[in-house]
Amino acid sequence: MRAEIMKMTGAAGLRDWRKAHAAQVATLAADHARYTLDVDSEVDRAALKARYGIALTWPEGLAGSFAQ
Repeated sequence: MRAEIMKMTGAAGLRDWRKAHAAQVATLAADHARYTLDVDSEVDRAALKARYGIALTWPEGLAGSFAQ
């Protein structure tokens, strides 16, 4: 599963994989932001910082190395 997800490019992500493999996914009902916020784009991370004061950054050398 990990190898398949890591091959995804562009806007594809884990949410798309989960939809395509629904029988392999267990659902956990949760409404806490820790489990429900996206942080895979700069816009998502900016919203996280604005709302909660949490700034997520890539380690040096990795910034920009993953497709958005």
